This record gives sequence, C-alpha cells and structure tokens, in this order.
Amino acid sequence: AFSFTNGESSVESPVEGDIRMNRIIKIPFFVFLIFFCCKTGSNIYASDTKKLPSKTEGTDQLTNKIRNEAAPDSLKNDDQKNMGNNGTDLKDAESGISKEEAKLPYRKMPDISKSEISRANVSVDEILNAATKKEDYGNELDAIDKLGYAAYSRLTDIFMDPKQKWEKRWISAMAIGRMWTLESRMTLLHGLKDPFSTVRMSSLIALKKFPDDMVIDRIHDVFLNDRSMFVRNTATEVLSEIRDPRSIEVLVSGLKNEHNLYRGKNLWIRNNIVKALGKYKNKKVIPHLINILSDNETSLFTDALNSLETINRDNGDMLLIKDEEASSKVKWWLAWWERHKKDYL
Repeated sequence: AFSFTNGESSVESPVEGDIRMNRIIKIPFFVFLIFFCCKTGSNIYASDTKKLPSKTEGTDQLTNKIRNEAAPDSLKNDDQKNMGNNGTDLKDAESGISKEEAKLPYRKMPDISKSEISRANVSVDEILNAATKKEDYGNELDAIDKLGYAAYSRLTDIFMDPKQKWEKRWISAMAIGRMWTLESRMTLLHGLKDPFSTVRMSSLIALKKFPDDMVIDRIHDVFLNDRSMFVRNTATEVLSEIRDPRSIEVLVSGLKNEHNLYRGKNLWIRNNIVKALGKYKNKKVIPHLINILSDNETSLFTDALNSLETINRDNGDMLLIKDEEASSKVKWWLAWWERHKKDYL
C-alpha cells in the first residue's frame, strides 16, 4: 500500500529534486528514474475500470516518487491555476446544471429519502472496505450498483475527501461514473482539479462514459496542462478510446509539448501518443505520422509505423508492407508520401 498524506505525498517529486541533494547523487538517480518510468509508465493506466492500478512498480518510496512525477520547475504551472482549489469544495458539483447540460442524454438524479441514503451509507462503507483488499473489485462495483442512487451521496463524500485512502477514492470514481447522471458527471469533472494525481486519473477513466463536448474539452485541457505525466498519459488513453475527431490535433500538439520532453529528448508518453493516434484509424492522422518518420526521432519510428499500418488495414486501399526491417518501411512510407501527399494536404 502507498503511504500518502494530505495532498500528493510526503515524498518530494524526483523531477523537482531536493535542493539539499548532492549533484553527484541526484543525476544518477534521475537517470535511473527516467529508465524506470520508460519500463513501467505505460502500465500505470488501468484500462480495465474494475481493477486498481498495479501496486508492483517498485518499493513504496520509489512508487510514491514516480506517481507524483512533475515537470521541471521551469515548466510547472502554478498549482492554483492548474488544479484549482484544494479539491474538497463541492460547489462546482452542487451549483446546478446549465440549460445546455440539461439537454445532454444523461439521467437526472431522482429524489432519495434520508432513510434510504442512511442505509446505503453503511453498505457503501462495508463494500469499499472489502474492495480495497483486492485488485479486482468488479463484484463490489456490482454490489454498489444494486444500492442504486442512494449510494451517490456517500460515494461522493469519499471521492472528494483527501483524507480517504486513494483506493477508496478510485473505486468511488468508477461507481459514480456507472450511475451515468448529470450530477455524477459534474462530480467527476470536479475531480479533475484534485491535487492528488491518482484521483485525477480515476476521474478521467470514469469520464469515458460521458463523451460530450464539454467533457472532451476538459480532458484536452488535462492532456495539455496537467503537471503529472501519468495523468497526461491517462488522458491520452481516454482520448484514444473516445476517438473524437477533434482530439487528433490536440494529441499531435502533445508531441511538441515541452512537458513531454526532457531537455529536448523523448519521454515515453510521446510513444503512447503515437500509439493513440493509430487507434483513430483516420486518414487525417497519416500526415502527422509521416512527419514523425521525417524528423529523425528514431525512438518513435516503430510506433509510428505500427500506427500507419493499423490505419492502412482499416482503409484497405494502400499496400501493406510485411516482414520488412523498420528502416525499409520508413523509406517505403516516405516514398509513398511523396506520391500521395497532395491527396492529404
């Protein structure tokens, strides 16, 4: 289990560094951390919303540091600008629903009696206590579903409470999302401002069930501006599953985002962005993938080629190159692009 305190963690971010740390020690540790992130980073996102993120990325201390990874000081946004308030103010979720939002095809929370809510509160606590002891909590989610809307109040209290264990807050987010109401949508949108990165990640995953324009715009904002690379990576995965055409240009801009580079060098999130583009299976993505093959960023070549071939298989109107070396495929695609770019630009 992770030993978090209020806010992110009592352990200082490794990218921010400790001003008291000797440079001779700091540099090798940071190099090790980047290597460790490259090996494990793509597994942090829990695509199965019935499972908690892996707890086997390393020791508690190192895992805390990785989970609270931040951009270098020169790239960090002001916390108030980036995350809003301390995450406990529910005014956003309780301020009412606009006329535009009322037109969205989500359910409206019915009136629930206090006695029903009181009974559900006890059951929610018991279910969450059991769920946090296991990695797969699918049965517990089903049990919460059976409680109906009466469980919403307690789930929201737990989800918004920074003193609760992160596992409980994560599972609460998934249960809230399954209610598919305007109120639950607003609560999860508020969760995107939470100072704790794991809560922001869980909010993103639960919001996949609400792919309206406002939600997608908020996910775009998280993808471009959140200070945690793991949160930005989760936003990448969520956008690749929603597959709104507007997100293509946003994802492409993320390849140039200095938050996703370290001293101009590639970080693993950029590989995941390229993979996400391939999932769109949209010809509009092709020029951007070709650019990757042209900019000498060799660490992205394989993912760009795989994404091109994924789009290729879906459209079926271009020759698929098989059993060739990556360098040969790159040459073939660049030659193909010279012949066909007029059809895409």
